[in-house]
Amino acid sequence: MKLTIEDIQWHRNGISGEGFYAIIFTDPDEGRMVATLYDEVGYCSVLHIEKLSNPTIGVRFGTNSWRGDYYEDTLRSEVEKWNSSGRLGPFSMIPPEAIDDLLSPETS
Repeated sequence: MKLTIEDIQWHRNGISGEGFYAIIFTDPDEGRMVATLYDEVGYCSVLHIEKLSNPTIGVRFGTNSWRGDYYEDTLRSEVEKWNSSGRLGPFSMIPPEAIDDLLSPETS
């Protein structure tokens, strides 16, 4: 499947929620889409961006419904490439041994 990935971002989902990837991509046959992809296989949802902004469609089932399983393997592969590129964001790039220094108050 040939998708054009526009953006991938990790969302930690608050302090106790299950984190997920938010992915904006274009399917050449369907248009511009947004997906949420969780770590557990089988947890992928996809919505058409343009339809989201249409008040008569929005998130209505059957009119903005897409099979996450159709896109999941390709999106997981793209996330894996994105993760290995080091583009996870500033907090995910902190080495474990530096966390204590960052969380400790400065001492004079």
